[in-house]
Amino acid sequence: MNKIFTLILALLLSLSIFAQAPEKMSYQAVVRDSGDNLVTNQTVGMQISILQGSTSGTAVYVETQTPTTNTNGLVSIEIGTGSLVSGNFSIIDWSADSYFIKTETDPTGGTTYTITGTSELLSVPYALHAKTADNTFSGDYNDLTNKPALQHYGDIKQGFQSVDHDGWVKLDGRLISSLTAAQQTQAMLLSFTTNLPNATNAYLSQNEATLGELSGTNTKNISQNQLPNVALSGSTSSNGNHTHTLRMSSSTTGTNGIQSGIVTNAATGYSSSSSMLPVGNHSHTITTSSLNGDVTQVAFDVTPKTMSVNTFIYLGN
Repeated sequence: MNKIFTLILALLLSLSIFAQAPEKMSYQAVVRDSGDNLVTNQTVGMQISILQGSTSGTAVYVETQTPTTNTNGLVSIEIGTGSLVSGNFSIIDWSADSYFIKTETDPTGGTTYTITGTSELLSVPYALHAKTADNTFSGDYNDLTNKPALQHYGDIKQGFQSVDHDGWVKLDGRLISSLTAAQQTQAMLLSFTTNLPNATNAYLSQNEATLGELSGTNTKNISQNQLPNVALSGSTSSNGNHTHTLRMSSSTTGTNGIQSGIVTNAATGYSSSSSMLPVGNHSHTITTSSLNGDVTQVAFDVTPKTMSVNTFIYLGN
């Protein structure tokens, strides 16, 4: 007479995942006969199925194994390493649905399965899904979804790049129409309608002017009212009498036979000279030349020492 065996399923203990190796799950069960006696040190036949959705769902993976119980009636198997019946364990999408494990056992070691048990796989198998997700990531940041924004339209940066790159456009005064359609849209949203600003030899400044507008200059003219307030003055001594030399032409005769004296700037052509009488205390006016020597004023450069970089605005691709 055939004996009826009962199979007591143990908890799923662990999930083994190894790099460069097939995925597998460790599974254990205790086999007892109808008298509740352990079936020890005996080979048993098992068929393991992974069911999707419910206890009667579609079997997405089926395999068979013939493990041997130990002295405690415990059988240990690794699901995913048995003889394949159908399906592919490595491509099961554990996140797509709930899954159940169905075990069928032949205590005699054959394929006449008389003991059946089904239980739901809970959280542990989902580590396989995490592994699959990790392995499929290319390593390229751009392949990720829901990425945080690293830059925003209108952001400004400076760098040693010489041309546009990764959505960053060089501020070189070019026509907006030369940009891509998407970049033109962003430029116009930033109020650039005809040309991009030209940042060549320009410094960034928050000065309440129109954004992107160039103002100021790198040179400076100094006006007279910007010079130091220094008074220039002078005078001759007015202390005491002194004489002036008078040169007269011998051919000039004034009224009543009195020669008239003519003061000139050159001595040539005069035949005589004499000293005038002292004229008393008096002063002379001094006229000076301009401070810069009456030359044309030239602006001086106020550009500080710089390091050459390029300025870019983010407009996207």
